[in-house]
Amino acid sequence: MSIGSNVIFYRKKYGITQEGLAEKLEVTRQTVSRWETDAAFPEMEKLIALCGLFGCDMETLVRGDAAARTADEQAANLKAYDRHMNAFAVQITAGVSLIFAGLAAMLFLFAAVTGDFAGKMTFFCFIILSAALLIAGGIAHADFCREHLQREKYPEEEVRAFRGKLPLLMAGATACVLVGAAIAFILARQGWDYVAGGAFSTTMAISVGIYVYVGLLSSKYGAKDRTP
Repeated sequence: MSIGSNVIFYRKKYGITQEGLAEKLEVTRQTVSRWETDAAFPEMEKLIALCGLFGCDMETLVRGDAAARTADEQAANLKAYDRHMNAFAVQITAGVSLIFAGLAAMLFLFAAVTGDFAGKMTFFCFIILSAALLIAGGIAHADFCREHLQREKYPEEEVRAFRGKLPLLMAGATACVLVGAAIAFILARQGWDYVAGGAFSTTMAISVGIYVYVGLLSSKYGAKDRTP
């Protein structure tokens, strides 16, 4: 592409009119028009200013393909964003689910008559691991967001595919809670209170994990807000 085509691409990408670009560079609108039609070539001072304004290097502006370069950068940014958000969703989901899993483990140990100490220490270990995952995940996510201020926009077909799975995932999580409650009720009626609590906590670990994971993926895809 020519420098004129690249100037047009970047100007439209950032929503700048010819008059606006001319004002920023302290030239006339006719000068900008001549650049864009390759009837004239910007001076070095204006080239540097254009690179700073458009956030590109001079090689791309003068001799490269700005549209292709931007598409490659967007694809790389989306890949990095997707990789981070998937890892973040798994880490936070695991951290939350471990709380309920630890409670389930403690109650099952109580039921096995191994003593309160073993059960409580097991629960404490689960809580420590959960806190480590949640804190580390939160810090990593905050750092990532500081470097990537713009939410990446996924292809519409991928977003629609995710939305199509939402009802099934939410129904599955809700069904898990209800099944867990029913099992716990039956076990409690048999006098196995600790086992009942452990069973219900196990199903809660699964269902809450699904709720959290789905919520984080919804945030990733911008299911409620498609503004990039």
